[in-house]
Amino acid sequence: MIGKFISYNWRFYYEGDNYKKFAGCYDIIWMHYEPARENTPPMPLRLKAVAPNLKVMLYRNSRAIYKHEIEELALFRQNKWLLLTPDGEEITARKWTAQRLVDKGNPAYQAYLAKWIKTWVSNGGYDGVILDDIYGNNQVLYDCVGIISGCDAQKVCIPINPRTGKAFTNTDWLAADLQIIRAVKQALGTKPVMGNVTWTGINFWRNLSATYSTLLKEPTFDGFMIEGFVNWGTGWLSEGDWKQSIDEIIWVEQNLPRTKSVIVAGDSWKTIPTDTTRDEFALYCFASLMLGMSPTRNYYIFEGPTGGVLDNNYCRVFSQWLHTLNFGNPLGAYYTLGVTGAKVYIREFENGMVLVNPTIGSVTVNLPKIYRTITGESVSTLNVPGHRAALLFTVSGAIEEGESALLELMAVFASGVIQ
Repeated sequence: MIGKFISYNWRFYYEGDNYKKFAGCYDIIWMHYEPARENTPPMPLRLKAVAPNLKVMLYRNSRAIYKHEIEELALFRQNKWLLLTPDGEEITARKWTAQRLVDKGNPAYQAYLAKWIKTWVSNGGYDGVILDDIYGNNQVLYDCVGIISGCDAQKVCIPINPRTGKAFTNTDWLAADLQIIRAVKQALGTKPVMGNVTWTGINFWRNLSATYSTLLKEPTFDGFMIEGFVNWGTGWLSEGDWKQSIDEIIWVEQNLPRTKSVIVAGDSWKTIPTDTTRDEFALYCFASLMLGMSPTRNYYIFEGPTGGVLDNNYCRVFSQWLHTLNFGNPLGAYYTLGVTGAKVYIREFENGMVLVNPTIGSVTVNLPKIYRTITGESVSTLNVPGHRAALLFTVSGAIEEGESALLELMAVFASGVIQ
């Protein structure tokens, strides 16, 4: 199945009762708990009062604490739980300057983190936790710098591991992340422990043998996120880079138990390519995932508001409608048509077909039989432009809620509500 997923929503705290109209849009919400910004009753309980079936996951950054959490930061400094450069500087990030890097390998920090998460999952009404920045290698130091000198902590002033007196190694990072995952899972019991892990398909394959196969196969780890699934920022990934994410999904299907869930980043606060609309991009992400996924695993598409704020199109009809579709089981692996520079990836299902063009040029496809487009047109050929996707349905239909769902969508298109 493909569910829906939403990113950091501590901004609900500043929206009054507006959260109520968004509670029914998503299967899961990923939310900060920050005492400095908390309200009463906790937001998960308020959300569930509106949408009882909603799952709310606690966010916790595993690599850092934030300087506005004054008491926690003081505790970390007192206990020597912060990482330092060889010159004794604390470490922050260029983009997230409120962060202070923690010593992930410190057993006392790991115990503290597990207890903190257990406390707020229990008291706040959360259903589990998602740990950010679980990489198991030096990618965890991306964008990190010495707080005074600005030195590059990933390449120049690599933080010192207090237990060895030497620079942190990838072996150190992997051991620390595994220890954190296990400690948190022991504290939460049956509640899921997930993490933001592989970042992009490119990064996954670069670090697979050394890191990711070990992290993702860890029995106590319930699922993970691919943050840069089909794009990163406002530009398109090349076909080769895009394909690495699709092949990562295929690796997951071949190597991980069905009980592990996967989150892929779609239309999120990171913005989308400038030459596409939000709905076109949502379709591109949805169809790309379908090229490799199995309906027997839980997948979630990570969506979020434009520019990091709630907006009127946040609960979009088109995106919601995609998740009502029932394509049935896949009839095989994807295949390709076209040539280098213009290629479409196709996967056939019992009730339809998905097509994705991750290249620049457009491709015209001669279909094996008559299909119906999302606007109800019957077609035997279809042109798929560059960086676009299409869904086609068999004449028998693949719409779970019946023909009325499609007609309703078409009416919304005609009204101009979708932007």
